[in-house]
Formats: sequence, structure tokens, C-alpha cells
Amino acid sequence: MATFRMSSFSAVARSSLLFAAVISLLFVTACAKKGDVQKAEAGGGELAIPVSVIIAGQGQSAGEIVATGVLEPVNETQVACKQGGIIKSINVNVGDRVRQGQVLARLDDADYRLGVQQAEAAYQGALIAYETTERDYKRLAGLMAEGAISASEYDRATMGYKSAKYGLQQAEAMRNLARQRLDETVVHAPFTGQVTMRLVSVGAYVDPMMKPVMFILVDNSRLRLLLKLPEMRAGLVKPGDEVEVRLPSDGRTFKTNIEVITDSVDAMAHTRTAVAWIKNTGDNPIPGGASFEAHILGHALIGKILLPSTAIRTEANGKFITYVVQKGKTVARKLTGQFLPDQSEFVVESGVIDGEQVVVESSMVRDGQPVTVTGEAAATTRGAQE
Repeated sequence: MATFRMSSFSAVARSSLLFAAVISLLFVTACAKKGDVQKAEAGGGELAIPVSVIIAGQGQSAGEIVATGVLEPVNETQVACKQGGIIKSINVNVGDRVRQGQVLARLDDADYRLGVQQAEAAYQGALIAYETTERDYKRLAGLMAEGAISASEYDRATMGYKSAKYGLQQAEAMRNLARQRLDETVVHAPFTGQVTMRLVSVGAYVDPMMKPVMFILVDNSRLRLLLKLPEMRAGLVKPGDEVEVRLPSDGRTFKTNIEVITDSVDAMAHTRTAVAWIKNTGDNPIPGGASFEAHILGHALIGKILLPSTAIRTEANGKFITYVVQKGKTVARKLTGQFLPDQSEFVVESGVIDGEQVVVESSMVRDGQPVTVTGEAAATTRGAQE
């Protein structure tokens, strides 16, 4: 029985000691925290908050316009034969490059040659008739002047002469038409380019009424870019502005310039169309129809620092403020400049310089706010290098 009491007493003692130790630890911790708070209040300390920043003046900007589309060849046409008949020969295949005027195909021209001979004979007969009536007309005109023939005789001579003249003109026109038809049995390339499709074979019959397409010919020496510019941004772009073009298919990039911008706005898409051209005559030409991604930075943004609208705070007096990070604290900066038409970015005239860290969310901080920069600093633009 005594042993039992001693064990019970030891357990109670240990529990009491443990409880006392916990109370002491909590008291010490509370005192330490209170001391820290008092120290912070006495020294004016403030907990730093995390912020994201952008580096002014580096990289690329959302201020640029990005447009996508398909590269269109300078010329693409369906080549058809203007006459009918049996295809006698085809001189090109798909993929062949041809020069303007080069023979692509020929029809059997036997009937057309016969037509030229007939027309030539008719012309020669009309020419003889004309020359004969012309001589008679001139002779009778002289006799009429002398009063040696009647007016009716002279009138008949005049009508005969005019009729022979019109007959000669008609015969000449028919001869020219027959020659043209013979020439059109030969199909020529209308411009220098590449055959991308062949739709006929030797021996096939070409219906002159249908005039079927025989070849597709494309000129890729220049490629056209139709750029759809957002209505709100189009005013920042002008002819001559540089366009950087990227080809997703092979990663190639190259530069060109805008040649023209339309005055009208697409009421459905709220865009204006700009046109640019690419010279495409190198050893590794770009295929027509390839998709592209174009990046355009308007002249009004070149050399400017752009900040996202979230980095700007507008005061009651209409002044603009942003915050930069210096020595772990925010510093308020008064800005001059203006927002882009779509309010997405602010074009800085003064107040921020290249390389400064600008707080992305101005609403999260105040002047003198202790901060810690989180993540990698994003980059804004300085439009383009000056």
C-alpha cells in the first residue's frame, strides 16, 4: 500500500512540474513578442510586403500590335486555254518555275491553220475588189468633174467603192481573228512564277465554251501581308513603320515596312487594314500561303517607356503617380504622359528612367512602403531602340 502512494505522488509531482514549465515558456515568448513590437514601434519599423515589379525600358511591350495572317503571293492565277481542241503537248509539270511568255501547252492546231488560210484568201479577194473599184471610182470622179457622166453613174461608183472598202476591212478583221485563234492554241505563262497545279493531260479535249483551267500559276517573288490593326491602336501606326514578321512554321524572322493603311474601319471587327510586302527571291524562298505573326510598334511609341495601367495611380487633381522601388522601399514618382487609347498602357514622357523597378500594382503600396520584390522582374518596353 505504501508503494502505491509513493508512485502516485511521483506522477502528480511530475505533472505539476511539466505544467509549470509550459506556463513559463509561454510567458517568456509573450514577453519577447511584446518587446519586439515595442522595439518596432520605438524604431518606426514596418513589416515589408511582397510586390511584383517591372524594369522600365527593357524588352518588348504590350504597346506593340500583334497581327496574324497568311502570306499572299503577289500574283496567282488560273491559266485556261481560250480555244478548244485536243491537247497536243504539255511542257511543264507541278513545281516547275516558268518565265513570262514561256509555252506551257499546245493544242492540235490543224483546223486553226486551215482557218487562217481561208481568211487569208478571203482577204486577198477583198483587196483585189477594193483596188479595182478604187481605180474606177477615181476615173469616174474625174469624168464627173468634166461633166462627162451623169450624177447617177457617179453615185453608183461611189457606193461600189465604199462597199469594197468596208469589205476589205471586214476581211482584214477576219484574217486577224483567225491568226489570233491560231496563236491561242499555244498556252503561254502570263507572268514569271511557279506551276502549283496541272489539271489536264495530253490527248484530252478542251471545250472552247467551257474554257477549263489547265494550270495554277503563282508568283511568290513578293508576298503581301494584310495586317488587321485594332481600331484603338491604328492611329499610332503610319506608313513606313517597321514590322517584324515571324514564321511559326520554321522560326524565321525578318523585317519590312508598312506601305499603306486603309482609311475605313471594319464595323464588325473594329479593325483597319495595313498592307506590307516582303521580297521573296532568295535561295530559300518563303512558300506562299504560309502563316505569319507580325509585331508592329507604332511611331508614336518608339523610344518611349510604357507602363501597364495597373502601375499608374491617378490623383484627384488628375495628376499621375507611379511607385519605384529603392533600397527596399517604394518612392512615389509624378509622371507626365498619357494612356494609350485603349487604356491598357501609359506612355511615359517623364518621371521614370530606364532600369528602374516599377511596382506593377500601384494600389497595393504607398510612398515609403517597405517592400520585398518577388519573382523575376518583368520587362516593359522602351518601344524600340532609338
